[in-house]
Amino acid sequence: MTKLFKIDKKGKLKHHQCVSSTLTGGAHSGGNHSDMDLFIIQKDGGTSIRRLTPVEWERLQAFPDNWTNGVSNTQRYKCLGNAVTTNVITCIIDRLYDGY
Repeated sequence: MTKLFKIDKKGKLKHHQCVSSTLTGGAHSGGNHSDMDLFIIQKDGGTSIRRLTPVEWERLQAFPDNWTNGVSNTQRYKCLGNAVTTNVITCIIDRLYDGY
């Protein structure tokens, strides 16, 4: 099982976070991703600190792998950062229909 822990801009671990917060893709750095969020990733084999790949962002947003393929990584991060998770929309629509 893989666990993700987000690190804030000051390098501090965000505690008590059971789901990923807003993904930020480095828009304030001119597209060089230097201010992108870092995550602590714990897997069976150990722990690493790194930025998430576009495919990992797609998975967090419930999109298929390589859904944003075909444009630069900068554009992929922008697309995924501006997207609304499809599972959230499905849940909202289901709740709206349940009310009728």
